[in-house]
Amino acid sequence: MQRKKKNIVNNNLKIAITFCVLVFFLIIISLFFKVAAIFQNSRFDGAHSFNLVIYDQKNALKRNEVISFSPDKEEIAILDLVGDIKYTEVGKTLEIPVDGLIGVENEDFYQIGKGKALDKFFGEIVFRKKNIKTDLTIIDLAKLWFFTRSVPEGMIGYKQFSINSNDLESSESLIDKIANQYFNDNSIFQEKYSIQIVNGTDVFGFGNRLARLVTNIGGNVVSVSSSDKVLENSEIIYSGNNSYTAKRLNKILNFKISKAKDLQSMDIIIKIGKDKLSSQIF
Repeated sequence: MQRKKKNIVNNNLKIAITFCVLVFFLIIISLFFKVAAIFQNSRFDGAHSFNLVIYDQKNALKRNEVISFSPDKEEIAILDLVGDIKYTEVGKTLEIPVDGLIGVENEDFYQIGKGKALDKFFGEIVFRKKNIKTDLTIIDLAKLWFFTRSVPEGMIGYKQFSINSNDLESSESLIDKIANQYFNDNSIFQEKYSIQIVNGTDVFGFGNRLARLVTNIGGNVVSVSSSDKVLENSEIIYSGNNSYTAKRLNKILNFKISKAKDLQSMDIIIKIGKDKLSSQIF
């Protein structure tokens, strides 16, 4: 009788241990997939240009800090954008890609200043000492922190630029000059691939708007034309290798991308279709 009870106890113990082991492995597997997802969703690769908008959550200051991180040049450029431009409209206003957003409390803007305390700012974000809103992962924030710590103060550029929404049309040339100076992607500029933009919509000037964005980030736009017929879908077509330029444009625009054997004198052709008429990118 005692032996039977002992066997029952041993069996129960084995079941309990097996259950605990299974739960432990399930937790480990779950954590593994969560960490993998964080790395997969990371946007800042630590090697190429990355544009960030830091905005006031309450919009009381009427300003946005637009920061370009350039690891390949070991530079940081800060554009203090003052005016009634909403943070969601910054990219379209400057005709540049915005890779990430961080919403902060009012007082945190003064900490950013002219970039002298930028590493401290990101360090406090990483260690959760600030109340922020962001679409970046903790991996992105950590990478940005490490990068800001490595950049000498003399390699941090700063400019304040005041503009309101009713001044945009008359200030296009000035905006493009500033955008090209501060948000030029050196990798795209160095590749110098020839780019043709084809407006396949019936909206006049749509192709030129995209051309401004591509030029502002260092792209070599050699032609902007209109399609003979309206195109339903947007597309990026490249020849040769799938270059950084093609990959970056695809990431920014989220167009279908394909390879062609021969594009004659062009390296990349960007066709704008009706599916992107409501684009918030350009």
